[in-house]
Amino acid sequence: MRIPSQFNDSSLYRPERGRDDRQSNRRRHVPAGSSGEWRRIIRLGVALLFVVVMMREAARPGIYQPFFEQSGSAGEQWRAVAMQNTAPEFLKPPSQTSLTARASQPSPVSTVPQQPFDPSVWVDKLDTEQQRAWAAAIVQWSRGRALSDETSDTTRLSTQVIANSIHLLEELQREEDAEVIASLTDLDPDSNPNWDTIRWWAAPLLRALDAAALERVSDGTFWTGEDADAFYLQLASADKLEATDTETVGTLPLLHEPNVYQGKRIRLVGRVGVCELKEAKPNAFGIKQYWRTWMVPEDGGVRPIALITTEMPDALSEHLVDGEWNAKNAFSNPKGEFVAVGRFLKRLPYRSSVGSDLAPVVVGRIVATRDTTAKVTAKPSDPVAKGAAVSWKTAGLFAAVLGGVGIAFLLMSRAAADAKRSRELRQRAWSETEIQIEGYNENDARNEEMR
Repeated sequence: MRIPSQFNDSSLYRPERGRDDRQSNRRRHVPAGSSGEWRRIIRLGVALLFVVVMMREAARPGIYQPFFEQSGSAGEQWRAVAMQNTAPEFLKPPSQTSLTARASQPSPVSTVPQQPFDPSVWVDKLDTEQQRAWAAAIVQWSRGRALSDETSDTTRLSTQVIANSIHLLEELQREEDAEVIASLTDLDPDSNPNWDTIRWWAAPLLRALDAAALERVSDGTFWTGEDADAFYLQLASADKLEATDTETVGTLPLLHEPNVYQGKRIRLVGRVGVCELKEAKPNAFGIKQYWRTWMVPEDGGVRPIALITTEMPDALSEHLVDGEWNAKNAFSNPKGEFVAVGRFLKRLPYRSSVGSDLAPVVVGRIVATRDTTAKVTAKPSDPVAKGAAVSWKTAGLFAAVLGGVGIAFLLMSRAAADAKRSRELRQRAWSETEIQIEGYNENDARNEEMR
């Protein structure tokens, strides 16, 4: 018995070689205008429609965004957090405007140095206390404030420290240090100098002090006294970190390549785990307290990142209950998602559910929080427009469901009719075979035996 195909009623078996299967050839040939040709056209049209629908759906980021969403894409909805100070004073070289302002100030030496100032050798000859004093003083001066009494209990820039620095620069005997020595000679630690007049040497000096403080950090251990300089220096300058042109990094790169990312400005995207308001130890930067947020990154991992910030946005702090996220009234941000920018400091041991583990420590600030309300086109105060949008959406979904059910019913009906027709053909062929068997009598059998 030959099993016919459901497409064109032809045999599923190939004809034997040398055999002229005319019946099979006749079945394979579909005359123009027949029902088989229309069935093929309908199937091709349905397949084409399916491809077009899939292409249209693939153009929507919301379909694949939960699986392949990358931070910073156009499909994200974030609400920016206001910055107190957007000028990264000591994180980039001085501009031409500041150099012009500096040249216009009355100074013993009014010419701008032709060669850039390199304070690395100067910093290497300073001890830890002097480095800490210079870093705290430059941070205060960059903010337009004089040295406060808050640093008197730890380390404070004094006349003796300035005199020691002048002596070290004179020992180097470099021509480009002459103007620095002249500026330090006129520097009064008890006053607030004009930042534009000292920025050309103070900003490179602060970057060199920051690099020296990072070298003293003990990676992979608990907090030590040597970590405090880099910790508080980065925390004091975190509000001046720029959020643009930053690389989004997850937990694993920071854990596997700490030497590559240490001190580098990175971008973090995740949700709130646990937030803790910590009291700061006495430091030279006047920081009294800070927030430590255990955030869960969006890269799908379960290892957290310890984000250290001086402030917590109201969009997040008002939904914290005992340090944990409460999504009861957080309609626009139910998961507590946010974007932060900071600098990687070290890997810190912590106790997890599986035992001792490491978590990256990033010191920075929160720049944006998730805001899902921007996805709704109608305003919340306009219930008519909102109801109309929902009605059209429901009607379109209902029409799509009915269309899919109708197409499926037609295809199933056509397949059932073809199966019924094939079954009738097989039964008819079997009946003809039985008739031929009934006509085979004993005389025919005896004649065959005689042969």
